[in-house]
Amino acid sequence: MKKLHRTVMEGRRINPVDVERRIGRLKERHSGVAQYYLVEFNPYQFSFHIPGNANISKRLVNSLISRKSKADKYECSHKKIETELEKLQSKYHEDYSKISIILTPPSLEWELEDDRRDKLVNTDGNYIIKTNRKDLCDEEIWKMYIMLARVEKAFRNFKSDPGLRPNYHQLEQRVDAHVFITVLAYHLLHAIEYILTSKGCKLSWRTVKRIVSSHDYTTITLPTTSGPVIHIRKPGIPEQVHLELYEKLEVDYKKLETRKIIA
Repeated sequence: MKKLHRTVMEGRRINPVDVERRIGRLKERHSGVAQYYLVEFNPYQFSFHIPGNANISKRLVNSLISRKSKADKYECSHKKIETELEKLQSKYHEDYSKISIILTPPSLEWELEDDRRDKLVNTDGNYIIKTNRKDLCDEEIWKMYIMLARVEKAFRNFKSDPGLRPNYHQLEQRVDAHVFITVLAYHLLHAIEYILTSKGCKLSWRTVKRIVSSHDYTTITLPTTSGPVIHIRKPGIPEQVHLELYEKLEVDYKKLETRKIIA
């Protein structure tokens, strides 16, 4: 901000749009700190007033009008206008003294918002949960919030991972069926996580799904001399990581279905 202030005051950055854009970039780059500061920029202003009964040189008036036009468009800096006004004053001293001229330099100021900073500093490092339930203790509120986060995460997995989103239903009964299947799937997910947690396993549903998905079914195709083709669909041999999960979930992988199809 000090560097930008020096640039503005030296007249090297004139256009208010450029200055505001520069301030925006600084706030974006230092967003963690910028929220505590109030920044205000005012561009320079140039104006003049000629009394109606004054006899003023036309060249002086035209020069002032020309500089006013450039100042309104921010085509020159306040430093340059100040230098040119000094030259006009020296050249048209008597007429210049009859004109009321105002040249306000630009200003770039910033100040620390103590109230906002103190409010945020007091909550720094704390996790705040707001609820209208007055019948719950702190622990119950926290458990409910964690459950909500787990439900949201589960539904996100249901919608994103299987690639079933979005589903545009036109009939209410289809919407009900979709919600029912999703809730049913959540209960299954929750049961799996609950069983694993009770047995000391802290794996998330996403990790469990990734591990189990690597245990694939295999299709064996056996052509026969008489013509028909035999297809045998059977599970592969589980690895140790699969066996550990199956043991905790009490899944007997040896009883996984094997199907035989003759085509």
